[in-house]
This record gives sequence, structure tokens and C-alpha cells, in this order.
Amino acid sequence: MKKIIYTKSFIVFLIIPILFGCSDNLNRNEAENLIKSKLQLPKEDIRALCVYDATLSNSITRDNFEQLQNEGLLTYSECGSGLNSGYCATLTDKGKQYAVSEEYTTDNMYINNINVRAATIDFGEITGIIEHKEFNVAEVQYTIVRKDITPFGKIAFNIQDGMIAESAMFRKYDDGWRIE
Repeated sequence: MKKIIYTKSFIVFLIIPILFGCSDNLNRNEAENLIKSKLQLPKEDIRALCVYDATLSNSITRDNFEQLQNEGLLTYSECGSGLNSGYCATLTDKGKQYAVSEEYTTDNMYINNINVRAATIDFGEITGIIEHKEFNVAEVQYTIVRKDITPFGKIAFNIQDGMIAESAMFRKYDDGWRIE
């Protein structure tokens, strides 16, 4: 009787963990967690919005300002003189709710920007894992999702809802898988 109990205990405590717990394969959950950690998902998609443009191609900025003004996100006018003449925009209260910075100058003295929220980027799903065991690497195909598109995202940056296909390489180390 004791022999049967010891045999069952041996099977339960030694054999079963070996069969089910020692997989060296990269699984979808582990890949997802590593990708989310590396990309810091979910996160806001922050973009630089031009609010002063005195470049020669400022007519494009003016057209963009016109659309944003029609949505009540900013007001704009001509500003400056001579070589510094261009278009200046000021965010309205409606537009300020998307701002994440103050206005700042760029490397180009003819352009000033402000950072605005354009969308949210989140993890979609793992769509495939290709392991190359002989090289201790795996290629993971996955999607990210752009959602909660702001009016700035739609108008100024032409962002649309949807999934974007991506891939990442992983390497197996003695302590587990790491994203490259």
C-alpha cells in the first residue's frame, strides 16, 4: 500500500511538472507581455503640431489651420513680417484639452510646435510565432491598434482607426526569452 502511495506521489510531484512546466518554447502570453513592456503599451500617440510656420511652404500649414479652426480647435492669423511672415495659431479651450506641452521652437527658426495627443496605441494580438530552435531565436508577428483618435489625429495627422501589423525578434537566453 505504501509503495502505491509513493509511486503516485512520485508521478504527481516529479513527472507531471517535468512534462508540463519545462517548455522552452516562446508562448503567446510571454511574447505579448515582453512586447507590451518594451513598447510601454498602452500609450498615447503624441505628435508635434505646428503652430507657427514662416516657411515657403506655409500654404499647406494654412490649409491645415483652416480645417482645425473649422472644428473649433484653434484660431489662426497671419503674423510676422518680411522673411518671418507666416501663420500663427493659438489653441482654443477645446484644443487645449489635447495639448501635452507648451509651444516650443524647433531647430528650424521658422517653425514652432506644440505637442498634442493624436490617438491611443494599444496591443492587438499575436498573429504568429516562428521559432528557429537551432539559433535560439523566434520571430513574432503581432498587431498594434490605434484607437481613440482625437480631432487633431484625424485632421492634422490623417490617423485612422485600425490595426497595424508588426514583427519583433526574440532571443533565448539562459534566464528566458528577451526581445531584441
